[in-house]
Amino acid sequence: MIYRPLMFMNQRQSALPAVDWAIAPAHAKWWAIEESGEAFWYCAPQIAKLTGFWFCDQLPAPNFGFDGDWQISLVERPTSNRCAITIND
Repeated sequence: MIYRPLMFMNQRQSALPAVDWAIAPAHAKWWAIEESGEAFWYCAPQIAKLTGFWFCDQLPAPNFGFDGDWQISLVERPTSNRCAITIND
């Protein structure tokens, strides 16, 4: 039983599409397929001022040929190992 989660993870990783993050909106954090079969970019959550809730943008996206189970389609945007330095004059 200890190997079951590892097996599932390996199956999940091999089933995911190669998401082209170069065409994603700059603020997109995730890509996923909905139950309807539509693909979306999901953006970083935003907290509504003076309220107790948050929301995130859901923008149409290509499906990148994904034809697997929508429930395991969530792909997080890779993080960059590069440091960004901004110098203001």
